[in-house]
Amino acid sequence: IKNLPVRGFQAAANLGVGIVVNNVRNLDGGTGNVNVRGGRPNETGVYIDGFQQNNLLTGIANATVPNGAVEELVVITGGFDAEYGRNQSGIITVTTKSGGQKYSGNVEAVGDPGGLGIAESYGYNVISAGFGGQVIPGNNKLRFFVSGEARNIKDAEPSVYGFPKYSLSTAGVNKDDDPASDLLLDSAIFVDKNEDGIIDFKKGARPDASTNAGINSDRGATFQGKVTYEATSKLRFDFAGNLSQTYRRSYITLRTLTNDGNLKRDILNYNIGTTATYSINPTSFLDFGVNYFYSYQTRSNDIRGNNIGNYLDYDYGNTGSRAYDYLQTGDNMLFDIGRGIVRPQRFLTNYFAFKTNYTNQIDRNNQIKIGADLFLHEVRYADVRDNLDPVQGINDYIGYKVENVGGKYKLKEVDKDDLNNMVQGAPHPFAASVYAQDKLEYEGLVLRGGLRYDVFNAGVKRIKDWADPEGQYDPDQVGQLNPATGNAQAGTLGAEDYTSAKSSHKLSPRISVSFPISEKTQFRLSYGQFYQQPNLQNLFIGPRFLYAISAQGGISAAVNNPNLQSETTIQYEVGLRRSLSEHSVIDINAFYKDIKGLVNIQSTRSVPNQLGLSTNLDEGVVQGLSISYEMRRAGKVSGRLAYTLSSARGSGSGENTNLNAAWLNFNDTKVSAPLAFDQRHVFNGNLDIRNAKGEGPEVGGQRLLENAGVNFQFNASSGLPYTPSTIVGNYIYGANRARSDGRKNSQNQPWTFRLDLKADKTIRFTDNMSMNVYVQVLNLFDRKNVILVNTATGSAHDDGYLGTAEANNLTEVQRLQYSILNYDGLNYDTPRQARLGVIFNF
Repeated sequence: IKNLPVRGFQAAANLGVGIVVNNVRNLDGGTGNVNVRGGRPNETGVYIDGFQQNNLLTGIANATVPNGAVEELVVITGGFDAEYGRNQSGIITVTTKSGGQKYSGNVEAVGDPGGLGIAESYGYNVISAGFGGQVIPGNNKLRFFVSGEARNIKDAEPSVYGFPKYSLSTAGVNKDDDPASDLLLDSAIFVDKNEDGIIDFKKGARPDASTNAGINSDRGATFQGKVTYEATSKLRFDFAGNLSQTYRRSYITLRTLTNDGNLKRDILNYNIGTTATYSINPTSFLDFGVNYFYSYQTRSNDIRGNNIGNYLDYDYGNTGSRAYDYLQTGDNMLFDIGRGIVRPQRFLTNYFAFKTNYTNQIDRNNQIKIGADLFLHEVRYADVRDNLDPVQGINDYIGYKVENVGGKYKLKEVDKDDLNNMVQGAPHPFAASVYAQDKLEYEGLVLRGGLRYDVFNAGVKRIKDWADPEGQYDPDQVGQLNPATGNAQAGTLGAEDYTSAKSSHKLSPRISVSFPISEKTQFRLSYGQFYQQPNLQNLFIGPRFLYAISAQGGISAAVNNPNLQSETTIQYEVGLRRSLSEHSVIDINAFYKDIKGLVNIQSTRSVPNQLGLSTNLDEGVVQGLSISYEMRRAGKVSGRLAYTLSSARGSGSGENTNLNAAWLNFNDTKVSAPLAFDQRHVFNGNLDIRNAKGEGPEVGGQRLLENAGVNFQFNASSGLPYTPSTIVGNYIYGANRARSDGRKNSQNQPWTFRLDLKADKTIRFTDNMSMNVYVQVLNLFDRKNVILVNTATGSAHDDGYLGTAEANNLTEVQRLQYSILNYDGLNYDTPRQARLGVIFNF
């Protein structure tokens, strides 16, 4: 991790074998675009010091740990033991540092001043520090280690082209009672052209004059702390805490000509807990842990509507946006008052967790481990879909309601249900498990077997009958029809339409065997069943929003379902590991996964209107072969090279991919097609060349390159699939309409190639004090790697619209402005970036 040209444990984990990083830009970081062996992004569990960090509303883990606080990182991509549950595809575990007997620490600063002359400067600034040792000098029973990291990155996702240059002249601000007249423009919008008549683009961070934070910025901090108390020779306590805060702004191309309407996300995660370990005797021990985890996220426009913490600001709606009047007429092609506005959302989830494990090495051949855990959750979210009426409108609230307080809308927490008034209190899901596993070892033969039992309850009342959610066929409603639709009239949605949630019970057997087939070769085989509860956000739906979808119809939205069952994966794996020399080994691994019960949307017969209901609809098959070669340091060189060949096919790539079909009241025939993250070929290589102390060429009696090295990280991947289409219909607000005209995911994007490097040198002042200076270059060859194509053309910078007959009616300015949509660069991976860092260790 210290030598790699990446930062953060998640980036290091992504270099593992069998992992596909779906390069669609990941606004929240974490596991949001990571697919392990053909699994969806929510199927990877992240654990810090033994406790899970996934936000179970979304299934995504956003927590971070300062680089200097990571003691150990383990990535498991299949065949994990029965002690791990609730995740189908992968496990990432991070163990943080504990304080030692001596005081030690580090301070690091890294930035990109002037792009080091080989790249643009994107306003990258990170500083971190860590310190640990004995709490009381001379007393080794009580030790600590604390670490923190802060970042301020003005352009966190730089464009290969840069940002379009433009000029904008404004009149004086006119404020009155009419929000639509606020901040009007009285002159035209121009797009600058260069000598060739092409739009001018400027690379580098684009600051926002109002905040100086950057229009595509990432700011935040993370803190990690651990206190270790050796109470006795047999009893040890570890108290650990982690906090991470992210303020993320994201550039929206449709709002190029202003800074007040881009996407803003605030993410806060923290957990605090303690683990007690008691050594019963030299061959057995018991541990017990308690933990509290909290995750809070908001999503809104960064200027208007951003006050979602205490009050909701709705004056941006369909009126009152900057330059609103002008942008409805004239030559503008970049603004869309509807698509550019982001509806405010707030997500909050927390849990208390209790776990215990007992481990006993019964004899030299047999080790048993048994354990149990309990998770008590609380969930709240607010999805403000009707900004004109956030109180009584068509909004999706769970555990919240909105009140009008002095002309402002206040978000208020609700704990108890009031279903007769369409108010849903905060659900309290719970999950519990017990497991037992045994490891038998006899002369090289290792047999591992385990059984896990999981129970889960959504903790929320569910609709009795999805075919008749509101009870339209009450005696006083029989035979009545809605004259507008000809369907049965909607009844009323109340407490009588709900019933208690059901609990899900699952048994997961796991078994693996490994044995030597020669002095240098080992064979292994494993089988396991893995279950995962659906994302909690797929289980809950606000009563008012449900009533609107069912009774009114015409709303394109998923109907979440508390009756969803656990998703299931059955996995088989076989492998061969052979030592080629004292320093090198080759590993060959084949795997097969049979996946069932994945969540997607299904058109469901219901009165008075059809519903797009979340169901356990999807299934898939993943198969693959990986070959990896690893060379531990031999002289000055170490490295590894891995190749994965895999196929991920199924009936759906995500939980909402069937939404449009369900909204149109039909269901696609379930066919097996390549999934959106089906990346057939992945190469991953790392080469580290390093001089130790006293090594390197001698010049003038000095070895300038001692304690210096360079690390190369190479990645090459085949392109992700897409479904070809043809442009049809009229241009609407910067997004043309397309009709699929080929088999699902039957075409592939281009291959991607990327080389990153890190060169560093350590200068030692004393045995316990040193300074490391490094240069990090990402995308060394500044390659334009395509991460997304326009499905009508297969091109990353041409959607085909300007070649249609309709586009012939555009003015020159309109054509130039529309071309910005194609040349925003966001369909490409980031360009070359160069950073300079200094680490002071003591």
